[in-house]
Amino acid sequence: MTRGINPDARLKPSGVEWIGDIPEHWEVSKLKRVALFNPSKSETRLSSSDNCEIVFLPMEKISVSGEIDNSEKRPVAEVWNGFTYFKRGDVVIAKITPCFENGKGAFLGALESEFGFGTTELIVLRPLKGIDGQYLRFITSTNQFLLLGEQYMTGAAGQQRIPSSFVRNYQVALPPAEEQTTILNYISESSASIDQAISRAQREIELIREYRTRLISDVVTGKLDVRGVEVPDVSEGELLEEEQDIDEPVDMMDEGESLDEDY
Repeated sequence: MTRGINPDARLKPSGVEWIGDIPEHWEVSKLKRVALFNPSKSETRLSSSDNCEIVFLPMEKISVSGEIDNSEKRPVAEVWNGFTYFKRGDVVIAKITPCFENGKGAFLGALESEFGFGTTELIVLRPLKGIDGQYLRFITSTNQFLLLGEQYMTGAAGQQRIPSSFVRNYQVALPPAEEQTTILNYISESSASIDQAISRAQREIELIREYRTRLISDVVTGKLDVRGVEVPDVSEGELLEEEQDIDEPVDMMDEGESLDEDY
């Protein structure tokens, strides 16, 4: 995200300490110069009295991987006041802990309705000319953005939020539009094998859980005779460790490896 994918590109100082050198033809810009923040719902032709249904996104319908669940629909009149407005093609970022630190957010290119509403714990960015919506989403999901933003969070413990001013003034290294598309395609191709490996591992975990449930049921109902089975002595601590190993999320990357560091 700061060097591109051409290792031979000539570099120049970015003027931002954490960014370092960037390709000569890239620019450094604050997000507020390439995105419109929290656009107004007054841009729509609907009003608070309309009853047509649109997509509603509570926090649980937004994933850390950038996907959204469009299944929840609500009448416009029900959500017009008191919720966050957004439009298809916008980028949303969770602003409350721990959702922000986990990277919850999405590029709303797949929003099923032209516009929608969601939880109040969102910051909405509308990409302007010069930045791709998916590229903007990727910037706001990088480790650098999340770790730096965590230092600026304010509020009481358990209810801390990232201030909009941090996001507005966050500086990014911005390549030309065509190169943004090239980088996004490269990231997608490079991460495809990782995503497949994660899916296979998650499916194996599901099968193990199903087998365990069925095995317990067969023993309890007497379908499986275990009277002659010798059970080894296992401490309670070992049993708890096994449960945690099954329930922990799968991480197919080596320690210290990050996609962010390669681009």
